Amino acid sequence: MNEVDEQLVSYLWSHGLQTFKTIASNLGTSERTVRRHMDVLLKGGLIKIAAIPNPVLCGFKAWSKIGIKVDSGKLNQVVATLLAHPQVHCLAYSMGRFDIIIAVHLDSIDKLVYFVNSELAGLKGIITTETWMLAYPRKYYRFTWPAPASAAASQTDTAPGDKRVKIDKVDLAIVEALSRDGLARPAALKSQLGLGVSTLRKRIQHLLDNNVFIKEVLFTPQILENETWATTGITTDGRDAHTVIDALLDHPAVYLAAVSLGKFNILISTRFRNTDLLHHFVTKELPGIEGISSTETLVLNKPLKYHSTMLI
Repeated sequence: MNEVDEQLVSYLWSHGLQTFKTIASNLGTSERTVRRHMDVLLKGGLIKIAAIPNPVLCGFKAWSKIGIKVDSGKLNQVVATLLAHPQVHCLAYSMGRFDIIIAVHLDSIDKLVYFVNSELAGLKGIITTETWMLAYPRKYYRFTWPAPASAAASQTDTAPGDKRVKIDKVDLAIVEALSRDGLARPAALKSQLGLGVSTLRKRIQHLLDNNVFIKEVLFTPQILENETWATTGITTDGRDAHTVIDALLDHPAVYLAAVSLGKFNILISTRFRNTDLLHHFVTKELPGIEGISSTETLVLNKPLKYHSTMLI
């Protein structure tokens, strides 16, 4: 990559996919230049555009991060099995007390219980697991949700959501298709989904307008190889967890934040350009936030799958 490519990647990493006009204005260049370099990055396989579903509106009610300790002789086998699992949308090798950490989105607590107690428990090579249930999500990449109006509301609402938005199985199929290729045109999807081009175009626009999915830039291993990803469990001093999360939502490195059940009151996930930035965040920024009594950070030293996209 040349200098312009580097600037474009850095901008997309921080701000996400925007119009060529907006990107060009912020980078001080022309739309034509941005378009040309985006095309080079896409054709070179350094980035891809994918639809990222809004997990709340798409009906996922059981979110969880799971730390897994594996018999060293079975690590590759366990990883291969979990990478192929459709509900495992993120997986990474981890440093510390776990060998791998996965993230799952399921549509019911019953399915999460079955996944942990039957599927994971029955997978040869797994020594132990620890599940962190994300009880009330506040941020997932570029999706955010407000805190509940009261503590009582947070006890009754397992997850926030806009009840006015109605989506059906066809909508979910459209989002799934676009998650594989966010640049796919309606004409290319019509035979796959059995819908006319005009109907597809209207449905896709409706889903975008209602925040059911967004189009995001996903980076391939050549770009991610120097990044530092981490999951941090936060214990509060007794005050409302949402107040602490409010202080973290606007941090550019925080891509997931939720009230958690289990060992931690809050779970966040972060991405930094290097380990020095993560170290500063953990040792300087987090201790400065009122309400945090302790933290535990698990460094993900090699992501293998995220947003259901393979990185190997």
